[in-house]
Amino acid sequence: MADLLGVYQLLSEGWLAALAATGGTTLVAAATTDAWSTARAEFVRLLSRGDRRDGDSVSDELDTLADSVREGPESASELESLRADWTVRLCEFLEEYPEAATDLDGVVHRLAGLSPSPQEGGTQTNIAYGRGTQNITQHGSIHINITDHERGGRGD
Repeated sequence: MADLLGVYQLLSEGWLAALAATGGTTLVAAATTDAWSTARAEFVRLLSRGDRRDGDSVSDELDTLADSVREGPESASELESLRADWTVRLCEFLEEYPEAATDLDGVVHRLAGLSPSPQEGGTQTNIAYGRGTQNITQHGSIHINITDHERGGRGD
């Protein structure tokens, strides 16, 4: 029976860590969306556990997060660092309040419903007139090849 309890504890800890990572990622991602006010309110409620002073402290932390994300992190590693910081914060919270796991799971699912799905497509129209050139990328790299004709040569 002791072995089964140990396995259960390891599975439980793994699930809580995964939930904290999902929560941290969801929170950081929400900071630049229309869902931020909802995300902020949900996380204040969750992390303060009804204590007004704790709620003020959590509000300040979340405002700092939102400012950092909106200012545009210097690099992808800085954004990843914000996610990691909040993952650790949520892991520590869940260690202290394991019963709050279902609440965090509910917050993550509610926020997922408010965020646009990555599968949702959009339309982007770019028009260049005359000798205008547009170089646009949403993700990844951009490679530009300018032909002799475009440089004004005959392209022979």
